[in-house]
Amino acid sequence: MAITPRRLVTPTQLGTTISTLYTATNVRTLIDKVTAVNTSGGAVTFDMHIVPSGGSATATNKLIAARSVAANETYTCPEMVGHVMEASETIQALASAATAIGIRASGREVSST
Repeated sequence: MAITPRRLVTPTQLGTTISTLYTATNVRTLIDKVTAVNTSGGAVTFDMHIVPSGGSATATNKLIAARSVAANETYTCPEMVGHVMEASETIQALASAATAIGIRASGREVSST
């Protein structure tokens, strides 16, 4: 078994439609840290999901719902920390305003090799 620390989500700006930020490809993934920062001049909300393989973002897999982030605020997403993702599960997210919320995530990938 190999455990590899990884940047799961390269710093990226959320859009207003749901998008995949990370896929656990042939590994089990442990989420250690997720950070969201609002670089805009007003409050913006965002949603974040851990979606099962072959599934879609729905209310049943939403972990962060309409979380408001004030202008220039950083939010550390404690709802995501400690979750384990199985192979082919994804982190998906969207924001109420495009290019306002930046996301970065780190964790550990566990492979059987």
